Amino acid sequence: MTLQFPKVHTDSLNKVFVSFYIKNKRYRLYNGKRINSSTDPNPYPIEQRLSIAKVLAAEIYSYLLNGGVLLSYRSTNVITGKLSDMDYIKQALDSKLASDYSVKYKAMLQFSFKCLKQKIGVSILDVKALKYILAR
Repeated sequence: MTLQFPKVHTDSLNKVFVSFYIKNKRYRLYNGKRINSSTDPNPYPIEQRLSIAKVLAAEIYSYLLNGGVLLSYRSTNVITGKLSDMDYIKQALDSKLASDYSVKYKAMLQFSFKCLKQKIGVSILDVKALKYILAR
């Protein structure tokens, strides 16, 4: 993935945002929430916004170069980076819970996910641990 350093822009309402391209598609971030950063330049006075937005641009650049996961806005589609095994299982769970299934089935799915999350934690999902959890 080739990534140029993000650029800082100002919109018509004097809000600053950082824009960058991934796979010839433009992305604009007004704050650092999508990269797990607390940097938000727009609450500051107009004179300070550009300098704080430059810090945000540097954070975005380093986050993406270090393999950070960037998801689509209000979606679970992955733009760049790789999700962990637990993230994929969480997406599958959310998909099932959004479907029209019985309350008991949804409760069973949530319980299974909770057990799996406790057993696995942040380690990598392996077949042995999965069989142990499902056999309980």
